[in-house]
Amino acid sequence: MKYLSCKSARLQKFLSALMLTIFLFGQISAQQAATAPATLSAAEKQLAEKITVETIKDITAALSADNMQGRGTMQPGGDLAANYIADRFQKLGLKPLGDKGTFLQKIDFKESAFAPETAFRVGDENLTFGTDFAIAPFSAGNKSASGEMVFVAYGIVFDKIKRNDLGDVNMQGKIAVMLEGPPFDVSKTDWKKSEAQRIFIQNLWAKGVAGIVVIGHGREEHSPEMMINYSSRRQISRCLSPTRLSEYSPAVR
Repeated sequence: MKYLSCKSARLQKFLSALMLTIFLFGQISAQQAATAPATLSAAEKQLAEKITVETIKDITAALSADNMQGRGTMQPGGDLAANYIADRFQKLGLKPLGDKGTFLQKIDFKESAFAPETAFRVGDENLTFGTDFAIAPFSAGNKSASGEMVFVAYGIVFDKIKRNDLGDVNMQGKIAVMLEGPPFDVSKTDWKKSEAQRIFIQNLWAKGVAGIVVIGHGREEHSPEMMINYSSRRQISRCLSPTRLSEYSPAVR
């Protein structure tokens, strides 16, 4: 038995050394393949010769300049960046495939932003938009809601586990105040996979609530500060044709 153990150990050591050799050989072969010079066509060689450190520095500096404003969509900086790149394409002698024989193609976007008077008041206290609260999902139009605020925990209504966070309260016309899920006894993975938050929010809308306030408690996927910052920004979206709009279904967030 002692001899067999020794033999087994030696065999294991041999196999380990063999695998290490194979791994190293494979790694060396991969490195050799990676460093093998690629065969370029005459046109590719001509373009490659024009790529210099100075060219990269100049283009990077131009596109990251302050006047480019981050190259934001539907902002002057975005148009400046597009025109700059189009001009570079033209100087390289590329074939234009954009609108009317240019390097530019028109894409229609829609910009939505909250009005300055957007407000949220609790009792006598006015909260600050973009810091204390934000509104989601984004919807166009002047809309307002008011009513008695009712805390509904996570809004869970699930007969199988005999849990009803709403109790017997008539939610018609009320403002539901709910916690961002998941609860402590539910895994984040299961909560997200089952889309539980969306289901319970839809249940509240079905009961006729005037509005829903969602507050964080530390277990949500994204912090309240992050969500408030994101949701209070201007929103940019593609302008879709009626046929394309039918591909998207509404969602509650």
